[in-house]
Amino acid sequence: MLRYVAFLVALIAVAAADKLEVEPCTGADAQTGTLTEVYSHNFTTGEDIELLKGGVYVFGIKFTARENAPLLEPTIYGIIGGIKVGWNGVNKEACQDLLDTNKCPVVSGRTYHYYTSIEILNSYPSTRLTFQWGITAKTASGTKGKNHICFTMPARI
Repeated sequence: MLRYVAFLVALIAVAAADKLEVEPCTGADAQTGTLTEVYSHNFTTGEDIELLKGGVYVFGIKFTARENAPLLEPTIYGIIGGIKVGWNGVNKEACQDLLDTNKCPVVSGRTYHYYTSIEILNSYPSTRLTFQWGITAKTASGTKGKNHICFTMPARI
């Protein structure tokens, strides 16, 4: 019952969310799936998203898989001065954060809704950065595959 209530709360939050403008990743980080939209009720579209220290920010990502995958893992980076810095603090089992009744394994051609939050710690430096977020295929043994989706957006802390 609690899981059902959490699902309904998430759906209501998604319905009230604003769509964010993002850029697809390129090169080795390019996506195999189709990114439909990225949304958050914390931001409105602008030049940069502002991430306040101590804040918790909720994101939703709608995508269509173009390859099968047994599991998914988020890969999040802050890119500062061209250097990728890993961003921990989200659930490493992205399948648990899919709002759909069809969770993992991911099936090519199906559309999925990923919903999670990130916390901006007070220890993070105040800076401009590029925020890169991917959802990566992962095997049961933990081997990472290709990005199902990957996008970047300018941000500042």
